[in-house]
Amino acid sequence: MISIAKRTHNLTISIYAISVWECHVLAGQIEERLMNVTRAGKDVNSAMSPMHSTRPFTLNLRFEPRRRMFGFIVGIDKYKSPDIPDLHGCKRDAQSMVDLLSQKFHVPSSHFLCLANEKATRSAIISGFQKHLIENNNIERGDAIVVFYAGHGSRVLAPKGWVADGNKVETICPHDERTIARDGKEVYSIPDRTLGGLLRKLSSIKGDNITVISDSCHSSGNTRTSRVARRAVGSTRLPENIDKGIWMWGLSSSEVPTGFLDNTMSSHVHLAACRHDELAFEDPSAENMVRGAFTRDLVRILYQEKDLSNVTYSALLHLLPALEHQHPQCSGKNKGRILFQGLTGTQSTTFKLFIKHGKNFAEAGDVHGVVKGTLFAIHACRNIMPTDPEIGILEADVVSAQSCMLRPRRGDRAFQIPSGARASVLNWRHKEPVLKVFIQHPRVPAQSTKVQSTNAFFLVNSADRADLVIRHTGNDTLQLERSDPVVSRYARVLHNIRPQLSLSNLLQGVSHFHFHLYRRNSANPLKKEVEVVLHRLTHSNPEQISEEAIYMPDGGASILLSIDRENTVFIPTGATSDSGVFYGLAIRNNSGRKLFPYLMCFDPSNYSIQSWYHPPAETMEAPLLPRHKNSRGELKVGYGEAGVNAFEFSLADGLREDVTFLKLFVSTVYVDMTALEQSSPFFAVRGGKPVKPPSVDIWDTWTYVVKTSI
Repeated sequence: MISIAKRTHNLTISIYAISVWECHVLAGQIEERLMNVTRAGKDVNSAMSPMHSTRPFTLNLRFEPRRRMFGFIVGIDKYKSPDIPDLHGCKRDAQSMVDLLSQKFHVPSSHFLCLANEKATRSAIISGFQKHLIENNNIERGDAIVVFYAGHGSRVLAPKGWVADGNKVETICPHDERTIARDGKEVYSIPDRTLGGLLRKLSSIKGDNITVISDSCHSSGNTRTSRVARRAVGSTRLPENIDKGIWMWGLSSSEVPTGFLDNTMSSHVHLAACRHDELAFEDPSAENMVRGAFTRDLVRILYQEKDLSNVTYSALLHLLPALEHQHPQCSGKNKGRILFQGLTGTQSTTFKLFIKHGKNFAEAGDVHGVVKGTLFAIHACRNIMPTDPEIGILEADVVSAQSCMLRPRRGDRAFQIPSGARASVLNWRHKEPVLKVFIQHPRVPAQSTKVQSTNAFFLVNSADRADLVIRHTGNDTLQLERSDPVVSRYARVLHNIRPQLSLSNLLQGVSHFHFHLYRRNSANPLKKEVEVVLHRLTHSNPEQISEEAIYMPDGGASILLSIDRENTVFIPTGATSDSGVFYGLAIRNNSGRKLFPYLMCFDPSNYSIQSWYHPPAETMEAPLLPRHKNSRGELKVGYGEAGVNAFEFSLADGLREDVTFLKLFVSTVYVDMTALEQSSPFFAVRGGKPVKPPSVDIWDTWTYVVKTSI
């Protein structure tokens, strides 16, 4: 007997037979028939679970939805100018990307354009991008688009009037750079703002399901190894108006164009071979062929992963093996999306697992709030979805600053942990219950009011003993009265709360808020070494009306934040989002250690926890540098460059004051602190939030005289 169950893209076939041999025969016949089905653009992954003959064999098959994907692939080994050294693995990298699209993703050859060596001239790259992608009527909005470049990168002095970090512009080097074209003009490199303009236009027309992969570098530093770096030096300074018609597309005269390397770009996700200040190397592969180290490993991982349907861009980099002297980067506002699908991953926050001395560890420790006994659900998938079942549960045994050793719970059977599995916190086990709750039930309790104590909070029988008193005030509204030592001093009572969740889930959220607000490192190893200054900002370049607004401290109202008192921010009466006062934060480091800072905003008006600063990538250098001689390391948050979010404090109607708790975590290594964040279990108006300060709008006009004559 055969039973079939279909759920979304998953197909489960259970086979009941008299003997194990008959089960294997039927399973083989089914798999053979399925493999003969025409399924262009689809993958079928199957796994047979052997059981006793009295139970069914199960075939689990996953049908991935048909992909429409297009690619623009460039690989340059040979350069026309003798001033640019040749490379050896870029054409192979480009071909490996073409093979990947064809074999793994079943992309027809007509869907990608590949330019290599002599064909990858400056004009061919720009026109190929425009004709094959932007002007291609076969590409529908939302189709996946992959742009790949392997070759030399460079950094050149920014043309006059260009806003650029360190007055340098990143470029890619076409085959004919530093040669003279037929029109007698020099051929320049392609600046990142030109590529940014092309991608911005492509995104506007075809959608933002765009992936840019670059295996090149722009650093001007020197390599410490004998391997070949994909970096060209000595590029000619660019003319001020080069490609202006491309990079100004869709922008007003008051907006400044950004390059494709910009972390805040929403048009695409960028996977880069290395950090901004590093080199991308070529390396001999296992087949004794020179390849780009990053592309080689990336393609290998994409081939090996049978199911990519839950893998996000940011998670993909975690699967790559460590590279010597280079740290691949993932940037862009959409890096949390699922690969090539344009869909946002909805997976829970998970932590990496690793093995040390034969023991299982999770990359979650004291800094995250883990204590001995914290329970972790183990998931086979690298990027779990909320509906994915766990394969087992482990508990924290020995907890260190950034990780913990795991063990099975007493009485549980041991289970095999597959490679690449991740862990999610099943429940936060506190050293002692943080939240004491008294619930004043209505005369006729509703189903939602039936709450039981948990290890995160417990119910008490008197309001006098409670940290939180919940009263039902009618019309499905609640009143929350806080009596805990901190929150009650500033925001004692919340009225007319209409929770969106059950009362039990609401209390889980409140407990999560209290737990992370109150916990601390009792040793305080860096308390006197790190400080935070809140600066009131002012528009620093109002005379540069053609450039994006840049905000800097106004030199007046700066507050050195103290943990021993209130830090009051005064806002003008009647301030609006257009006329409000904006603030930025400077985190200063007087220690001798490089630090990763994490700034969290705890809002007691709605129990949300929002990240105001989180280091963007695991592989980045520590952003908060140590002191050097008489100078402290400093990280500017919310000011100092164009396009960043400053902080605005506001009051809800009828309020004369409000309170927000800012909590700073620092670590000497990168840790993922996103597990602390939570949205509000009910809606309320926030007192502080990150916002982008307004630009200065301008207008102008010209009059042209048109004379008609015979």
